Amino acid sequence: MTLILGIFIAYSLLFSPITDFTSWWIGIIFYPFSLSLFLIMLSTTIIFLKLINPTKRSYLRYSIAIIGLIVSTIVLIPFLSTPWVSFQAERNFSDAFGQDWKVKIDSASKTYFMKTPFTVTEYFLGNHPKDCNIDIDEIFYSNISEGLTLAFDAYYPKVSGSSLPGNNSVIINIHGGAWVAGDKGPMNMLQVNKYFAAQGYVVFDIQYGLKEGGFGIISTPEGMGGNFSIDD
Repeated sequence: MTLILGIFIAYSLLFSPITDFTSWWIGIIFYPFSLSLFLIMLSTTIIFLKLINPTKRSYLRYSIAIIGLIVSTIVLIPFLSTPWVSFQAERNFSDAFGQDWKVKIDSASKTYFMKTPFTVTEYFLGNHPKDCNIDIDEIFYSNISEGLTLAFDAYYPKVSGSSLPGNNSVIINIHGGAWVAGDKGPMNMLQVNKYFAAQGYVVFDIQYGLKEGGFGIISTPEGMGGNFSIDD
């Protein structure tokens, strides 16, 4: 079953169109765990090979070995592409702000920068938690007749932001969900919000009005749904 699931995921990664609904869900659920999937698929392949008698079913053993290695390699592609994406992002940044942008950053601010943009440790464990102030469920809109209440969470530094690289600059964090699903809070990049707040930024993680019944698999959070459109 594991091998069949891996084959399906690999096929979706390589051949399914981006507009395919099933492939879209696979991308959300499985691709962030690319390395874990690789280890699972490789382990499953090895277990299958151990269970098959090499003298009686050599053709089956070779077939499973080839399929397993191909599928394992394919599901590893998102993980292997991460350094390339990071390289591309830095190159685009340099094209926009000049090749010498790093020398313009003072030494005090450089101490707040991450040493590397991506590590395997953070891939598994996430961003290291940072300390900051958090104000939760600050209501900014309420309409009893509509049954709608919207709030935000505010993340801001423990000390004066003017002494930090962010200098109290504001970041608005809006959750995904295509106006029909999702919410602020722990599931919406909590550690990233804390990271920026510790850097001197003020982060507002906000709710917005969602269209009711627009997404059957994930329900609209209570008190956020209404007869809305993108224009609202």
